[in-house]
Amino acid sequence: MRHRHTRTLRAVLFCLFAPLQLSGRPASATAQQPGKATAQPLTLPLGRIHVLRSQINGQTYDVRVMLPVGYDTLTQRADAMRYPTLYVLDGAWMLFASLTRGLLSGYPVSPNVIVVGIASATDHSQRRGFDYTPLTNDSSRNTARLPDGSPAHGGADAFLRVLKEEIIPMVDRTYRTTSDRGIHGHSLGGLFVAYAMLEAPDLFTRYAMTSPSLWWNDRMIITRELEFAKQHPVFPKHVFLSIGSDEDPGMAAVMYQFAARLCSSFSKGYYKGLDLIVESIPGEEHQSPVPHWHAMRALYPADTTGLDRSIPRVPKRPGELRYCES
Repeated sequence: MRHRHTRTLRAVLFCLFAPLQLSGRPASATAQQPGKATAQPLTLPLGRIHVLRSQINGQTYDVRVMLPVGYDTLTQRADAMRYPTLYVLDGAWMLFASLTRGLLSGYPVSPNVIVVGIASATDHSQRRGFDYTPLTNDSSRNTARLPDGSPAHGGADAFLRVLKEEIIPMVDRTYRTTSDRGIHGHSLGGLFVAYAMLEAPDLFTRYAMTSPSLWWNDRMIITRELEFAKQHPVFPKHVFLSIGSDEDPGMAAVMYQFAARLCSSFSKGYYKGLDLIVESIPGEEHQSPVPHWHAMRALYPADTTGLDRSIPRVPKRPGELRYCES
């Protein structure tokens, strides 16, 4: 068993970090059409890399797809197995953190889920500060609390359109997917996941926010939740929130405030069907890879079938606190 995991781990690492010039040309020289995706297949049974140039915001994105064990890329039958998808922000790094942690713990690489990592193809560490942040009330960098040297903020609306109108349709055309979609983001990525939940609630069924930067713009997400709740008496979604016990207490307080607001709305008769899990992970800080593995395991337990019949209830694990019991 250990040898099989080791071989799979090597395949995962190669898929995540293989250079894009596999065709013999530099990635920058690869022909691309606006709004079109070009696939660069790897010599692996589980991994694919697509490069998509967005017609919406003009940016180019690496879309790294990890297929479940047993996925047959040659199957064309109409009754072939279809799978849920999990979209992971911050692309290769987040996939590396969550999937390799799972391998080392004896957990399947992808429990009958197609995992899609997304990152800007050029200078992602700078671009994420734009793509993952909603507009603030004003243009002040003090309000936004972005570090010096980072790009302008406020690109979340356009990036949400990129996901909805370009990346997700490309994945659905290329792979055998179901309508059960999840999204996972960390820090500013977690902020974007909350934003996507409130702005496009029909797009995803599962949401994971690890160490989310919900302090953004005077806690605008928490303010927005009040009106959102009134519009959603039914909300059959899985939501996972986590924070490391060694993280900034202010960030943790805002996350717990958001969880409390969701549950307050639930107690008032909104969000019927909501399944909310909140976890504090002992001994972990902001850059730890452990929360990403916990998010994967929380949203997709090992017995997930992949059948698009209903959203299975995710079992609680020791150390988790399940909010808003139905």
